This record gives sequence, structure tokens and C-alpha cells, in this order.
Amino acid sequence: MPKIANIAIFQTTPQPVLAVRKQTDVAHLPNEIGEVYGLIAAYLSKTGAFMADVPFCHYHSMDMERIDVSIGFPVASEMTGEGAIESYLIPSQKVVCGIHQGPYAESAALYDEMAKYIADHGLEAAGDVYEYYLNDPDRPEADLLTKILMPLK
Repeated sequence: MPKIANIAIFQTTPQPVLAVRKQTDVAHLPNEIGEVYGLIAAYLSKTGAFMADVPFCHYHSMDMERIDVSIGFPVASEMTGEGAIESYLIPSQKVVCGIHQGPYAESAALYDEMAKYIADHGLEAAGDVYEYYLNDPDRPEADLLTKILMPLK
């Protein structure tokens, strides 16, 4: 049951975020994500600010040997970063969206289906990919929900 909603095209709105950019491999990615979420959560607590939406990963490169990823949280307004924490704006963009249910490691089928959707509709992917983690990773893997956005050129 990898896909739980129809693949669709959306126009996003600009979103301020706090994130830390990392280069890692797939084996170390879960630890990196946990460390960064903790770092940003502590910074938000210190500033009195809150997340504006669910946590995300912005994949600049999906090379599993050397993943280039920004890990972070959307925030309500632009903020000043601190140390490794950067503040930036995810721009408004047209995206193809799909929602995966199940283990994160099994999302490849939805990625393939979304790539086919893009090709079948004469569209062109921009390269980067965003994953938004819609629920808590402490639940059973079969219940995990991940929204995947593929920006379009």
C-alpha cells in the first residue's frame, strides 16, 4: 500500500524554513535527521518560536552514497539562523505531489510512479525533491505517512 492518494499537481506558496544542510550516506541519514531535528527544536524553544508545519527533508541530490540534504522545519515567518541552522525561503513552485504510506525505505515505488506521471504529462522535473513527514516515526512503520513533492521546471 505505498500510495494512499492520487498523484496531483499543486502550486505551493512560499515557505520560510529553518534547516541544516548535510552530506551523508543512506545508512547514516536517520541519525543525521534526528540530530538536526533536535538542534532546531532546541533553537525554536530558545527563541520562543514554533514550527509552522511538519518536518521535512529537502533533497538536493538523491545519490545514496552521498546524499545532499537540508533537514528542517517550516516556520511562520523568516527568522535568523544560528550556527549550522540556516534560514531560507522555499519558493512558490509547481510540484507533483504523492503520499506514501509505509516504511520510508519502501517509497521508491511512489518515486517511480511520480516520475512516470511527470513523463506521461509532458512535464520536466526540476531535480530537487521534498519529503514531509506527516506523522511520528515512533508509530509502526506500516502507518508512516510521507508527502513527496517533486518541483517542476
